Amino acid sequence: MGSDSEHDQENINNIGLQTKYNNLQGQYEQSSLQIKSYRLQYMFLFIFLVLVVYLTVRAFTNPFPFFIEYLILIAAIVVMLYHGTKKFI
Repeated sequence: MGSDSEHDQENINNIGLQTKYNNLQGQYEQSSLQIKSYRLQYMFLFIFLVLVVYLTVRAFTNPFPFFIEYLILIAAIVVMLYHGTKKFI
C-alpha cells in the first residue's frame, strides 16, 4: 500500500519537473525569437540611415535634384522618427 503512494508522489514530481522544463524551453525560444526580431529591426534601421544619408548628400550636391528624391528622403526620415518615438516613448 505504501509503494502506491510513493509511486504516485514520484509521478507528481516528474510532472512538475516536466512542466518546469517546458516553461524553460518556451522562455528560451521566446528570447531567441526576440533577439532575431531586434536584429532585423536594426538591420532595417541601418538601411534607412544609409538611404537618408545618401539622399541628403545628393540633395545638397546635385544642382537639379528630382522631386521623387525629396519624397523618398522625407518618407525615410518620417519612418525613422516614428520608429524612434515608438521605441523610446
